[in-house]
Amino acid sequence: MHLKFAILASLAILPFATCAYSQSPTGAASEILDNVRIPDTDSKGNEINQVSGLAWDNDEGLVYAVSDFGHIIHLKIGLADNKLKTVDPIYFGPLRDVVGEETFTDAEDIVVLNGANGIKGDSRIAVVFEDGPSAAQFTPQGEFISQIDLPKPLDDRALYQGTNHRLESIAVDTGHGFLFAPQVPLRDQDESVHTVYAADGKTWAFDAPRPSKTSTKAMQMQSDGTLMLLEGFDPGGLLSVIGEGTHELRLRRLDIANCVAPGKCPVTDYIPAEPNLMADRYEGLTQFGDHLFLLATDENSGSRLVLLRTTP
Repeated sequence: MHLKFAILASLAILPFATCAYSQSPTGAASEILDNVRIPDTDSKGNEINQVSGLAWDNDEGLVYAVSDFGHIIHLKIGLADNKLKTVDPIYFGPLRDVVGEETFTDAEDIVVLNGANGIKGDSRIAVVFEDGPSAAQFTPQGEFISQIDLPKPLDDRALYQGTNHRLESIAVDTGHGFLFAPQVPLRDQDESVHTVYAADGKTWAFDAPRPSKTSTKAMQMQSDGTLMLLEGFDPGGLLSVIGEGTHELRLRRLDIANCVAPGKCPVTDYIPAEPNLMADRYEGLTQFGDHLFLLATDENSGSRLVLLRTTP
């Protein structure tokens, strides 16, 4: 994604257009409760921008965020009356995955391990890097612990549609281990069908929100065994190459336990109460409470947090 800065200036005069989904979703509802800006810098002057992944550590009372520039940020969130009263960055550090002679920094998504077992101090994080593609476990401070093997065919970078369309999402399932999703279907795959891949080789396919130009941005495993997904519309063209432009968000729930032949899984779409508020570059997703989710926008100069509530 770092390619974007090389040609941003030349795009300043281009209009940004909002493109609507061609399909009318059916399903549950979602409502944005609050929308605040993450501080541009922490207390030491470190710049916080292009947040691309979120994870809530219940035991530590912290939200972990990762950025495209290879940073791990700890956020202390003050929540009251369904409002984000305070957002304080209390830790900022580098996040790198070194594989052989290559170093990867484009962190796209994060999941917490041991973050809800009632034990303080034993949390770990797992992160996927789009410029690999690769995945690894770290301490919450970004200290490398171990590499995570990617399932086939995600371990072959030649099968992805491009450098900016590799691994985008990670979650963890008690039965299948780590779950991964590329940003868009692999080469020669049907663009209208998206797939989630498990560490044990299991896959789940489901219909994309529209026949083409949609991408999976983040995943969050639910306690009931369903998988919450963030998917966005990608208008294509030069703006998409550099990660710019308006992306309409679709929040969806994938029922991986009830897939039917030929492998398609049922999906519930959460209809936004105010669709115009969902037209942005959301890339981070984490559950923050019962039916409450935090979303983050991936922006060049700063990022925003959104508190969203779902209704079955």
